[in-house]
Amino acid sequence: MRRHAAIAMLVLGTAVALAGAAADRPAAPNDSRAAMRVDDDQSLFHTVDVLIRAETPLAAWQLEFATGREDVLIVGAEEAPGPFQGDRFFFDHRAVRAGSERIIVAGFSTRPVDELPRGEFRVATIHLMGPLDRSTVRLQLQAAADAEGRNVSPELHKRWGPVQ
Repeated sequence: MRRHAAIAMLVLGTAVALAGAAADRPAAPNDSRAAMRVDDDQSLFHTVDVLIRAETPLAAWQLEFATGREDVLIVGAEEAPGPFQGDRFFFDHRAVRAGSERIIVAGFSTRPVDELPRGEFRVATIHLMGPLDRSTVRLQLQAAADAEGRNVSPELHKRWGPVQ
């Protein structure tokens, strides 16, 4: 019985020592957890609302959102309630799972032209983790179209949410 207890203690001690060593070891560059490691004193969560201002009714849009920093990661994207809610909303799920600093977001609607949004409205909320520098965050319109499929050029804006 003592022999079994001694072996159990040896195995348990070895497991605890290995777990501690693994936690202290820096993550490998290809390790998906490497992107998520941020010093505790810099682990801040942010939200950024993406707004579009369109002069004509907007049927489709696609944009790129980039943090501009490798230590500020996109950890989520959600459809905004509003004129496009319930229509088609897409974003790169793999980029979010990998903890990327860049994401493509898009949406479209097949509603009649008189039901399409115009003016200023929110299309998405992006969730970020890390020590954010607002001056490095970039929004770039990649495509936008009206109900007839003609290119339009709406303006993009950011609205910063509370730091958590």
